[in-house]
Amino acid sequence: MTLSLVHITAHRKAIASLPVAQAEAKLIALWLEGKAESSIISYQRYTRRFLEFLDKPLKKVTYEDLVEYAADFEGNAESTKRIYIACAKSLISFAHKIG
Repeated sequence: MTLSLVHITAHRKAIASLPVAQAEAKLIALWLEGKAESSIISYQRYTRRFLEFLDKPLKKVTYEDLVEYAADFEGNAESTKRIYIACAKSLISFAHKIG
């Protein structure tokens, strides 16, 4: 789903008025909107792991956090690492787009 500038502005204002946990939940719901049910289930799992790793609000994510998160996959298959990292990057990109 592609959000228009009008929709992004409306979502940005709505999200900004919410407490952090609710804002993140709303942001994730918007990010997942329009995706296949099987994708939603997987992305929720990937996102949950990322947020648990961060242990801080999504808006405070840094590049160093992503590097540390990638290093947290020692012992996992490279494909597993790639999909979890891609999910985190996609969420961060969407969050940046929303503002």
